[in-house]
Amino acid sequence: MTRTAERLAERARGTVGEDEYEALRALTLTNIAAAAGERGSMAELARRLPLDAGQSPGEAAFQFAAQLHARTQDDFFPEGRVHVGAIVLAATLALAEEAGDRTLDCLAAGYRVMCDVSASYSTEAQRAGLRPSGVFGPFGAAAAAATALSFSPAETVNAIALAAAACGGHNQAWISSTDEWILEVGAAARAGVEAALFTRAGARAAPEAFEGAAGWAAAHFREPGAGALARHVAGPVTDARVVAVKPYPVSGIAQVATDLACGLHTALAGRRPSAVRVRLSAIESAYPGSANTGPFTSRSGALMSVAFCVACGLLDGRVRLDRLENPGTDDLRELLAVVDMAADTELPENESRVEVDVDGVTLVRTGRAADLLFPGWPALRADTEALARRSEADPGVVADAAAELGRARPDAVVLRRLLSAPRPTAPQSTPQRAEVAS
Repeated sequence: MTRTAERLAERARGTVGEDEYEALRALTLTNIAAAAGERGSMAELARRLPLDAGQSPGEAAFQFAAQLHARTQDDFFPEGRVHVGAIVLAATLALAEEAGDRTLDCLAAGYRVMCDVSASYSTEAQRAGLRPSGVFGPFGAAAAAATALSFSPAETVNAIALAAAACGGHNQAWISSTDEWILEVGAAARAGVEAALFTRAGARAAPEAFEGAAGWAAAHFREPGAGALARHVAGPVTDARVVAVKPYPVSGIAQVATDLACGLHTALAGRRPSAVRVRLSAIESAYPGSANTGPFTSRSGALMSVAFCVACGLLDGRVRLDRLENPGTDDLRELLAVVDMAADTELPENESRVEVDVDGVTLVRTGRAADLLFPGWPALRADTEALARRSEADPGVVADAAAELGRARPDAVVLRRLLSAPRPTAPQSTPQRAEVAS
């Protein structure tokens, strides 16, 4: 019988098509722009962490993941509720010398494995209070690292299975407005890289790490046999083409509602709403932090609150970094007082509705993630300045990243150098609405 880790390794090592490569180019460019655009408290925290990227690949992976995730504008997989690129790209950059011009193959392996595992158990993870990125991320990082290190099939299996021993994280940060969320992606990237390095050193993983009676699925989800994951990997490969980018530096769940609010900002023309109703699917509304209405004391709580993000969009037509860093201003508090955030059992996941009452008229906007969150590589590459503005990033860094990713075989060493270079500290202006190409 083929074990689960073997199935995942087969998918990680499978042939990658050009359309998958193209999706990876787009996702990686937006992730680098997000990392280059962070100027706030999370960037400062990431810099203060006692880590040295030159000390070990594990420390480098942690540091790059924290940098990529600090703005929370890195990519995410809606079904799995995970930040894939921050973890998988970090693992690849940590082993940049080994990965070389096989960057896209390393990323493809990591995206496939992380998406497969997270799609199988994301709902259960949410219900248990687990942070999906922390629980599923080590597997993606391990697959990317195994590819960078040119592992054999058996070594790749072992690295993925060994990563099962280092999964963790919880969602209380979104309720308590604390900083675990940035550390969890770093720990996941580090765990996966070290699982590969430990494999190379001779550490052996349990062959039934996923499905064993006391294995990963039993420990985290009370499912000995890992049936949900086994069924998933028996079907088509889940790859980077299902992973979304974020127009705004807030929760992935809040993206559509935020964009609707930014559009309503123009229609309001300075008028103050008497009531605002925000509706999401039941499962998204139940995600920790999504339904928070304040008071907000830090960026961590504000960026996860759909009501807060909608209020920012209605007031400013955008989500400014300084709004997230200072979430207790009077104008935001006054608007939040009239925002009603609730679940709508008839709305499917990844769809939102915002209704605004103003001057006796109700303005209604609805939107879908499918229409907003999947920009194509040609359009992103053609207008790197728009992406830089959207991410408050140095246009030169974004343009250089696009040029490297446009090569037939992008080099991880070049991408690592771009993220390691000093960046200006002054924030740049952002557009009135996110510029998203389809």
